[in-house]
Amino acid sequence: MGLARGPSRRRTEFRLPGLITATIVLALLLPAPPEGLAQTKPRTRLQVPYSTIGAASTPTWLAKDAGLFERHGLDVTLVYLAGATKAIAAMLSGEAPIVQSAGTGTILARLNGSDVVHVAHYIDRLIQALYVDPAIRGPAELKGKVIGITRFGALTDFGVRYLLRTWNLVPIQDVGIQQMGGFAEIVAGMQGGALHGGIASPPFTTRMKKLGYRELANLARLDFRFPSTVISVPGFYLRSQEDVVRRFLRAYVEAIAQVKTNEELAIRVISRWTRERDHEILTESYRFFRDIYEAAPYPTVEGVRNVLEWEGERNPRAKQARPEEFIAPRYVKELDDSGFIRQLYPRPDKGERR
Repeated sequence: MGLARGPSRRRTEFRLPGLITATIVLALLLPAPPEGLAQTKPRTRLQVPYSTIGAASTPTWLAKDAGLFERHGLDVTLVYLAGATKAIAAMLSGEAPIVQSAGTGTILARLNGSDVVHVAHYIDRLIQALYVDPAIRGPAELKGKVIGITRFGALTDFGVRYLLRTWNLVPIQDVGIQQMGGFAEIVAGMQGGALHGGIASPPFTTRMKKLGYRELANLARLDFRFPSTVISVPGFYLRSQEDVVRRFLRAYVEAIAQVKTNEELAIRVISRWTRERDHEILTESYRFFRDIYEAAPYPTVEGVRNVLEWEGERNPRAKQARPEEFIAPRYVKELDDSGFIRQLYPRPDKGERR
């Protein structure tokens, strides 16, 4: 009510010195703000889609949970989008310009005219293993048998066909390939006797092992580059927001380092995001991926070339494409050349892949 009336001049003049004195005393008693607070810039907001709820996404989740994005000035909201199509659409619209997804989807999008490139391949190999009936002791015994995959054209399809060709077996003709829809359906088909084997990633490989099936081949152990999980951006965003991309990748390589060196933390992150509680499954999934995450996640010409050769069997444009046009490796190279990545591993294992 006093404010509505307005204070008299005399009353104001009487109280003002006391107010100033109290303010000065309070300012002296309060702790100083953290150094550099006045220079702190607002964080850049980003929506970042990820396309798989599995251990392959661990660096993305850990970067969020451990505050690594925030440390580099980014306010990141993670969004799960199943399948590459939705993620690519969100990326090209500018709604979610940095995406974690399978590299095949973005390569196919560029073949179809979209301006998108890979800035990192942090899983640059196939991540499936082939499990078979224990009676099958070697590749030659697959002849006349049926192997389960998720879908024709998916990475599981490519993986099975690649293995069969290395064993001099002709897909479909020598060994049947049956699409089942998902890994759970592959396991069910093996249990029901409709399949003699199936290809899967953790945690389903752990379940196959528990059921008594034997591992015939592990694609992740082969010296074969393939961009299974990548970070992609549209060209227009890369040209206008290079600083954001650089900061994102700094946070990301820090997350990869923490995943590779802190098993307890990484397993907690996987459990939280996947809601998996079986410690054996969590541990095996973690260790499988830990060993194949790239400490310096260069997007590779070899990985893109292998996708283009595979796609070239049915798409003439893939045969004419240059792999170098699909990648922008200079951002990881900057981090590598500066020593930033090296200092994240104070005592690197000499045998660790970079």
